[in-house]
Amino acid sequence: MTLNEDVARILEVIGRNGPDHLLPTTDDPVELEQSLAGLRATRISPATDDHGVATEDLALASGIQLRLYRPPVQSSDAIVLYLHGGGWVLGDIEGFDDFCRRFSAASGLILASLEYRLAPEHPFPAALDDSIEALSWIGEHANALGADPKKIVVMGSSAGGNLAAVLAATEGIGQDSPIVHQVLIYPVLDSRLEHPSFTENATGMYLTSRQMRWYWDQYVPDPADRADPRVSPAHAPSLAGLPSATVVVAEHDPLRDEGREYAARLKADGVAVEFLEFPGQIHGFLAMSGVIGGAEEALDLVARHVSSAVD
Repeated sequence: MTLNEDVARILEVIGRNGPDHLLPTTDDPVELEQSLAGLRATRISPATDDHGVATEDLALASGIQLRLYRPPVQSSDAIVLYLHGGGWVLGDIEGFDDFCRRFSAASGLILASLEYRLAPEHPFPAALDDSIEALSWIGEHANALGADPKKIVVMGSSAGGNLAAVLAATEGIGQDSPIVHQVLIYPVLDSRLEHPSFTENATGMYLTSRQMRWYWDQYVPDPADRADPRVSPAHAPSLAGLPSATVVVAEHDPLRDEGREYAARLKADGVAVEFLEFPGQIHGFLAMSGVIGGAEEALDLVARHVSSAVD
């Protein structure tokens, strides 16, 4: 097993705090709320460089927040809806601000980042409903934003990749679909949690298998509901007719194999797929530019693939 040198150093530091340090340690409702508040306040630092990208914060009709990113040079009239990671429990616009700025600048695409509602306070389908609302808003306002309402890219990382895949599979089918491409970055796709990588990378690789089980319990408390393809896209009987896709996985990630399998299924069902697997990397590495060697170059590569896909 070969780890990126920077990844190995980061994992060594994280390991001192225990493998599941990102999990609350209590089931008491009051203590859980306090623990989650602390975890949610711990985030990737906001961008220290704006990368020439202009931003605008908006509130949709329901009150959920959306941040628009405009690149210094716009390469296409496509627009990206970005859905952040965090196990449907953590994460917000600020925590992924640097990632969004970098991606918008590298791709030349307008990007809209959504701050959807989080579990366990708002379990399924709250995050999906918010994503659908944002997709609809973008379609209605795309022209005013300088984009084509029929050229929307849905992109998400981790749990956000789950939401993006569901949008592509439900809102992205048919001739009138506004979704032209889906970008699934180390996505959560299969609630069965049975792939070899889930055991191979169960602990010590930043995201742990135990964390993923806990996230699923918060987002969809009743296991009987997890076979719904709107929850677990891998349960869909067919992926034919879906928008083209870019699927990104990291070698040392519990979610690696479900991304591999989903990309293979898309291809087998006739969907154009660009599959990118990054050796030596862990879950979440694309948002660690400046910390992990190779992360910025990988982000640029993904951005170029997406820009080419919608050109």
